[in-house]
Amino acid sequence: MPPGIYERTPEIRDQIASKIKALWKNKKYKTHMIDAHKGQVAWNTGLTKDTDERVRKLSEDEDRKEKIGKFSKTVKLQQRNEDPHAFYEHMRKMRSKQANNNSKIEQDLRSYLNYKYVEHLTNVFKIEGIPDVLIINNKSGNLLLKPIIIFADGCYWHGCRKCYNIFEMNYNYFEKIIEVRHYDKLTTLSLKNRGFEVFRIWEHDFKNKKYKNIINKIIKDNKL
Repeated sequence: MPPGIYERTPEIRDQIASKIKALWKNKKYKTHMIDAHKGQVAWNTGLTKDTDERVRKLSEDEDRKEKIGKFSKTVKLQQRNEDPHAFYEHMRKMRSKQANNNSKIEQDLRSYLNYKYVEHLTNVFKIEGIPDVLIINNKSGNLLLKPIIIFADGCYWHGCRKCYNIFEMNYNYFEKIIEVRHYDKLTTLSLKNRGFEVFRIWEHDFKNKKYKNIINKIIKDNKL
């Protein structure tokens, strides 16, 4: 695992749980969650796999997924034990391919940097958080004292407070978004402590074209 990447340690789980617990003490949020669940009845209430075809198929799918998961886990453990270096190299390549599924805002960010002739690296897997952009050289080709990292964050999944009020979010995803916010904060602090300059550009900045002003300021301040 690359240095600095946060695992789901008991300590971090406790920090996230305390944030969610504190949220539930908010009367407005609690009322919102109760109202959201009120009157909901599961579609499969009273049905069994003997009486309903959909329930039977779901049950079979779950059994199949469980068997595949156990088999896959066993194979991975065997591969890791036989040749750890080859196994981790394979996993690194697989993860890097996943990271290459670029979103529209990531494409816009890189296109504008190319337009400005700014040399940069993309999807740097070896750095925690897998930065969307890493800039290490200035316009003269000299190394920057503080390498620049830029993240392009989607407003919904990264929990933008400007675009989404907690009471307007889908309650099924909100606690996950709290977790993502926490990990983003830890990642940013860790990168800054390691000597990087970190910028996070929100999705709404791409929609209203303000991201160009942010990048222009970064270019001007660092003579890129």
